[in-house]
Amino acid sequence: MAEKRRYALKHPIRVVTLSEAGVEKESFIREVTLAERIKGRHMRAADKATGPASAKLLMLGALVGLSAREMDEMDGEDIDTIDAIFEGDADALAQVVTGPLADGQATGPTPSTT
Repeated sequence: MAEKRRYALKHPIRVVTLSEAGVEKESFIREVTLAERIKGRHMRAADKATGPASAKLLMLGALVGLSAREMDEMDGEDIDTIDAIFEGDADALAQVVTGPLADGQATGPTPSTT
């Protein structure tokens, strides 16, 4: 099994959730785990899109395990870099980290609280 590839976001995504008691909790997604390769299921995610930008965000979200709502909050610089990674751009690939995640999490975003 290949080592997990990760990308540290240059601009963390702020996530606010509400508890059942109505208390807001803030956390940040600072790193995402990249799919090993683009597969049909990732491409199929774009079928729900209403336009080309939406299709790109849905597919990239599927590739890094983020929801459409989380992708809506991702900075354009990070979107462009992740897109370039999957296109094989050497400069973008240099920003990929491999190896196990610090907390042992296997996939998806790595949220952290601040």
